[in-house]
Amino acid sequence: MSGALAKDLGLGLAPSFAGDRSFYLALGAAPLTLAVLTWGMPEWSNGIRPSMPLLLSMVLWQPIIEELLFRGVIQGQLMQWPGARRGIAGLSLANLITTLLFMLAHLGQHSPLWAAAVLMPSLIFGHFRDRHGGIFPGLILHAFYNGCYLLAGALLNAPYMAAKG
Repeated sequence: MSGALAKDLGLGLAPSFAGDRSFYLALGAAPLTLAVLTWGMPEWSNGIRPSMPLLLSMVLWQPIIEELLFRGVIQGQLMQWPGARRGIAGLSLANLITTLLFMLAHLGQHSPLWAAAVLMPSLIFGHFRDRHGGIFPGLILHAFYNGCYLLAGALLNAPYMAAKG
């Protein structure tokens, strides 16, 4: 892969995010997001049955594939357009368009309310793509958010699983 293509896809290492306080705030937002989701939509966790294939899919494969496609390819290409770096409330137009596409992609397998629930995390992942020029901060956040989702779902379903067991 050429260096230019790797850079366009956001595959260059950007260790600067490790010293970025907002990255750690974004990590802390995952449990808060799930708390709000649980309050507003208590049934969100119904049907989550943790397993190794689900864990690998949600914490490894889905974040890699989705971040490469959405923040790497789509947001990376949108950033090439004049004006796409312009911000609206601190978010680039490229991030806003990518987030809309990310939400629409989730409509295929989720309810509209659940698809809307990915808006805030997607904006956060895209923000770090813009801020650090790479997908790795968003990839780490995406894996962490999905891991928190699985853990919270397992904990919320524990009484159900015990009663069934």
